Amino acid sequence: MMDVPTLIREIKALPAADKRALLEALEDDLAGNGEPFEVPDYHRELIAERVRLRDADPGRGESWDVVRRRLGWDS
Repeated sequence: MMDVPTLIREIKALPAADKRALLEALEDDLAGNGEPFEVPDYHRELIAERVRLRDADPGRGESWDVVRRRLGWDS
């Protein structure tokens, strides 16, 4: 079995499309393994801040569809 630092180096060397596929596989595994997954407080705080900013200026930012197209994730 590969140690974590080596695994991280290998992942960093992957092309973006492979990293995205790996991320999706990890998300699926975390969601489907039956173990509870707690969202860290700093994630909750960041989301709350971004919602506050959006509510303060609804025209700010781009829609998810626009972002996905810009990143090439529209497939």
